[in-house]
Amino acid sequence: MGDESQSKTIGLIPDRAGSGNPILPHFIKPGEAIPRITKETLAGVLRGSDSALLGQVHIIDCRFRYEYDGGHIDQALNYDDHAQLVDRLFKSPGSGAVLVLHCEYSVCRAPRIAGLVRNYDRGLHADSYPDLTYESVYVLDGGYRDFFASYPSLCSPRGYVEMTDGQNWTAYQRLELDRLKLDRLKDKKKRSRLVWPVDGDTVPPLRLRSEQRDKRPRWS
Repeated sequence: MGDESQSKTIGLIPDRAGSGNPILPHFIKPGEAIPRITKETLAGVLRGSDSALLGQVHIIDCRFRYEYDGGHIDQALNYDDHAQLVDRLFKSPGSGAVLVLHCEYSVCRAPRIAGLVRNYDRGLHADSYPDLTYESVYVLDGGYRDFFASYPSLCSPRGYVEMTDGQNWTAYQRLELDRLKLDRLKDKKKRSRLVWPVDGDTVPPLRLRSEQRDKRPRWS
């Protein structure tokens, strides 16, 4: 547990002053805002070390669908799109819910999505800081790769598909390329609407701006 020994370990403490809700033992990595939990901590939760806590913990798998289908942590839900996750979380928020997010290694995707969820939550409570809908948000250190290596019996199915897995990765890249092309086309159309006449204007806005510049007083 080299990473944990280099980080600040925090025991079971109230999540926020006066809330009375315990949180998971966690540690903070330098340069990160979202706390992390170890695979041992999550395994203990899944094995029912605290039956009350088990019902509060929601595991969010941020990997792509083909990775999730190839094997995932028991009870984990798959959300690789942060917008869909935010919509799900804040449309019907769970009281006292604890969120644990992970991806393959928990290096990029899970920390990014966890940060976006926290930022959205902060925005909702801008007038009542430090209140949050989800006070306890964590990233699983080491991701699915490390968890599966140690606890395959807590995964279903008992498998591990890497993100860069052959045909799946190629197909995903193709879909992403198509999505980027569509986004660029939408952006181009949006910019086009900003330039050309709207609501009966006969002169494009760019030309109007040019004519206005010509009418400015010139200093000799």
